Amino acid sequence: GCHHHKIELSEAQMLQEIPDALDSMGQPSVDGVNTYIISRATKKAGVTVALSGVGGDELFAGYSTFRSIPKMLSFRQFVGWLAPLANESSKLLGYSQTNPFSKFLAMVGNSYYGGHPYFLSRALFLPKCVRTLLAPEVSRMDDLEPRWDYAARLRQVRELEAVNQVSVLEGASYMGNTLLRDTDFMSMGVSLEVRHPFLDHRLWEFVLPLAGRMKLDPKLPKPLLLRAAGERLPLEIYLRRKMGFTLPFERWLHNGLGQEVEHALLDDLKREDALLKRSAVANVWKAYRRGKTSWSRPWALFALNGWMRRNLGGLA
Repeated sequence: GCHHHKIELSEAQMLQEIPDALDSMGQPSVDGVNTYIISRATKKAGVTVALSGVGGDELFAGYSTFRSIPKMLSFRQFVGWLAPLANESSKLLGYSQTNPFSKFLAMVGNSYYGGHPYFLSRALFLPKCVRTLLAPEVSRMDDLEPRWDYAARLRQVRELEAVNQVSVLEGASYMGNTLLRDTDFMSMGVSLEVRHPFLDHRLWEFVLPLAGRMKLDPKLPKPLLLRAAGERLPLEIYLRRKMGFTLPFERWLHNGLGQEVEHALLDDLKREDALLKRSAVANVWKAYRRGKTSWSRPWALFALNGWMRRNLGGLA
């Protein structure tokens, strides 16, 4: 009984949307442009209040982290003796990049945010890398660590099994700090109200304590949620693989969007008052172009620099 509307977004249209999306950001974010696009289209269709699925993946174990983090926790138990070697290797290699190998060394050496594999899996930049990306006068500041109480959060989840630990951490960090915040300011930027039915506290109180094994199925994403919907969903929806809500940045960054990002990361950072260090940022861009790092890292720096230019005036 629903009416499906397909939105075709070209790379040229995306380039036109970026300034308005960045203008809507209350705080810098690597995410949210996709939400801005869909919110604007929804508002143009005459809708003033919309429902969002945020919270479904966090509660019903829809992310890949629900499979990878338990494995990382188990692996770390058996390789703790390698920590000194990993830390020395990291020092010798001088890793200022964030990639799978540097994350592996950080996990074995237990040298990363919070000391829990979840934070490592979600980190775009490791602590050492963050300081290299900042201009010298900024990197010398003492208070650069995220103001998030990792220790208190880990005490809350310590007694939970691994899958439910991930649920709590996803909900408190990625969902709370990124998804909900981005949805709020991107939808408000086009005067659209968004509601999140999956965040009803009664649903979380019922589902969260359930055994983690009930929430995973090798053949189905979010099996508890899908089985609750049952025959209400067409098979092509019920059996489709998990797909994230991500625009094709990987492809676009090889074309016109890549030129825009490269200009912002290289040419725009030549000013003496820039807060990011041009040479380090250029290394991230070059690593991406060589296939050594994900598109999300140069895109994050692009969004951060764009936000600073708009909100910090001459300081950016």
